[in-house]
Amino acid sequence: MKKVLGWVKSNLLIVIVLVVAVVAIPVQIYFSSSWNQKIREEVSSDASQAMSRLNGLSVNYEIDGMLTSDGQAWTSDSVAPSAALNKRMETVLSRLSEESEGVRDLAINHNSAGKALLVDGASPDEKLFPRPSNESARVRLMTELTRERPEAYAALLEEARAGMPPDPDELLRTLEARRTREVQNRVQGRVDQTLSPEEQEEIRELLSSVRMDFYQQRAESISFYADPSVFVNVTPPGESLPSLETAWEWQMEYWIAEDLVAAIDKANTDGRGLAMSAPRAPVKRVLSIDVLPWSAGGSSGGGSARFGRGDMDDSMPMPTDPNAVIEPTFATAHTGRAGFPGAPNALYDVRYARITVIVDMNRVPDLLDAISTTNFMTVTDLDFEAIDPMPALLDGFVYGGDAVARAELRVETIWLRSWMTRWMPAEVRTRLGVPDDPEPEPGADGAADGTGDEF
Repeated sequence: MKKVLGWVKSNLLIVIVLVVAVVAIPVQIYFSSSWNQKIREEVSSDASQAMSRLNGLSVNYEIDGMLTSDGQAWTSDSVAPSAALNKRMETVLSRLSEESEGVRDLAINHNSAGKALLVDGASPDEKLFPRPSNESARVRLMTELTRERPEAYAALLEEARAGMPPDPDELLRTLEARRTREVQNRVQGRVDQTLSPEEQEEIRELLSSVRMDFYQQRAESISFYADPSVFVNVTPPGESLPSLETAWEWQMEYWIAEDLVAAIDKANTDGRGLAMSAPRAPVKRVLSIDVLPWSAGGSSGGGSARFGRGDMDDSMPMPTDPNAVIEPTFATAHTGRAGFPGAPNALYDVRYARITVIVDMNRVPDLLDAISTTNFMTVTDLDFEAIDPMPALLDGFVYGGDAVARAELRVETIWLRSWMTRWMPAEVRTRLGVPDDPEPEPGADGAADGTGDEF
């Protein structure tokens, strides 16, 4: 025992540590058990409170782009969130996305339907837009464009069954031959070869009737009166070739005129799909079709430049995101749509045209409806005045028996960039803010843009 006590005294620190460790184990077990119980109670209480708050939580579901019938953003009533509701919202969102894609495709197809280039090379390597492959191709294709352009406009009218009164010189020759024949019939076998006043008046009335018959027959064979001269700024080929930018403007002007002629043709088509004759059709005659320059910005004025930024600051950045929200602006038209240069956006371009026609006053709505259902076009202004048809009748224009008016319409046309940008020349893309040239730059022998005034 003495040995043990001696060892304890000599190793007192070790002994104290051992005693503390032995005593601490049951103490720790006691307090640990007590603390664990308290922690469990606190966690259980917190979980119960959190679950209670979740069970009482209510949220409003919203889907971007989904609107109510009055145009307001759609939002659900306050409801408790659940997996079923989340799945339902996911399904609705997926369906809306698919429908949006479908509408987008329909819009592009509607806007681009039937649109072909005036000049397209015989092979993929030989094309005018967005740039010719070489100088030789540029000269050849530009020459073809200047030659084909007036003919293409004439073909538009021919396909729509447009025409003009009988040729005056040809009609005069016909009437002179008829007059000679009538005179010979009356004086044949007579000593006195002079016609009496009564016979002269009879022949005049007959020839007048013959002339009216010619006018009437011609009117019945066409749908409306027009010739290629109605297209403003479409002139015969000149000596110099246009620039590539001007050539693109010519292409756009043609597409716009193509839609306007198609709308007039639609207005003059009856419910059976048959073209009406000029005396029976709503549109009797087209006096002019003028595609306004970009710089006009939809105003009634024109401007010498066919393509300019108008009053825009050249340093102003152009929009490049086609998915960005387009704020309506009503400074130009009641539609709220506006484009380059006044209020550009990256989704579509707005071009304006002015057409002047002779129309049946009671059937102006037929023309308005035809325009609104032909591509994306809207009449934004209309002025008309009643006219006397008799002076025109003397020149061979038969308008029929209804009251007619001279109408001037300003038409807004919309052009989606998504299908056009692959053809846009680089300079046009730069001015409009269209990014990412879809084709590589030409090599050292790349095409020049040509000569001529910019549009």
